[in-house]
Amino acid sequence: MSHLDWSKFENLSGAADVNFEKLCRSLIRRHYGQYGSFKELANQAGVEFHLKLDQDCALGGSTRWYGWQCKWYDLPRARAIGTTRKDKIVDGL
Repeated sequence: MSHLDWSKFENLSGAADVNFEKLCRSLIRRHYGQYGSFKELANQAGVEFHLKLDQDCALGGSTRWYGWQCKWYDLPRARAIGTTRKDKIVDGL
């Protein structure tokens, strides 16, 4: 896998967390949206968007339903997220 230069991403106009959510949503829609129903619902706690598959694909079988939560954390290079941030992600599920 190629190394991502996140500093270029951070230099885009707009907030990094919003841009990261848009990137995640766009990647899933582009690569897997044709295999089911892709939805993004406002004010849905813990889920930015979801995909209900109606065809088998690399993500899974036609009965699977996936939801994504996108979190952007501004961390120094090569530093893992800490317990507090991990807990926040788990609590959002």
